[in-house]
Amino acid sequence: MRTTVDHQRRKFYNAEHIALAQHYEEYDQVILGYDEAATYLNHIKASWYYKKHNGCPNLQLAGFTEKRRVIGYYSHNDNSIYLDSNALTEINICHEVAHHLQFQISDDLPAHGPVFTTFYLGLLFTLNTEGFFSTLLNSFLELKVDYYQKRLEHDLLSDVATYSR
Repeated sequence: MRTTVDHQRRKFYNAEHIALAQHYEEYDQVILGYDEAATYLNHIKASWYYKKHNGCPNLQLAGFTEKRRVIGYYSHNDNSIYLDSNALTEINICHEVAHHLQFQISDDLPAHGPVFTTFYLGLLFTLNTEGFFSTLLNSFLELKVDYYQKRLEHDLLSDVATYSR
């Protein structure tokens, strides 16, 4: 079995934490109920961005009760997003959906590498998730988190007219 090294993981999470702290100085963090979170996931799955990047229609949300060192994860084994009940936010759901979209390309890409980061930014922009896109993008640029700028621009600027109809 091949192991993929996630070189940018620490840098990614540092940038995300900085952006979350900056963002929530201005906005209250909203924890969704399970039904609200499932509805938000359905909203994502109906988006042009998700469909364009071959997101699976049967992706589902599941809660988890076992103790883990993470607040959430995407499981390709059962095509589910697992989130702790205290982590049911739009931003966390987008984060895990980005893992799902990356997995549609390949199962051996770095978990927080440029492909994932591009999908994450694309989802946040497309869904206007609490206005978090610009705060996170600035944090990524400041900490030099890699993403595919031209791909992101292509998706968001040239295809938005086609897929938003």
